[in-house]
Amino acid sequence: MQINRLVLEGLENGRIRELYLYKLGELKNVTDWTKVKEIGQVYFKGKYALYSGGLVKHGEKVYFLSDAVIKSLSQYRKWNFKKKIEVITELDWKKKVTEFQSKYTKSNEGQVGHIKE
Repeated sequence: MQINRLVLEGLENGRIRELYLYKLGELKNVTDWTKVKEIGQVYFKGKYALYSGGLVKHGEKVYFLSDAVIKSLSQYRKWNFKKKIEVITELDWKKKVTEFQSKYTKSNEGQVGHIKE
């Protein structure tokens, strides 16, 4: 359930981490497809897989929906993916975290001087 919360928080900004995309389940079989809400389109070629499709929300969970499923259901339901979801690679994510950590330690060096002793 925690991964779902992290995905939803990231999707508010129109982004998702590559790691979270890999962990999402793929939605294949639903009794009522009208209850599925579109979040955004995804196209990402990762190291191990190609993600071409969309992110959807069914109930409280976020799922990946492949282009093949979207096309096959388009005769029964109209899809409206309004925004594109940016996928942040793990390499970029690690760079940002490292930059943040270095800025944080530099700005707090004077405050933690007593720890160095």
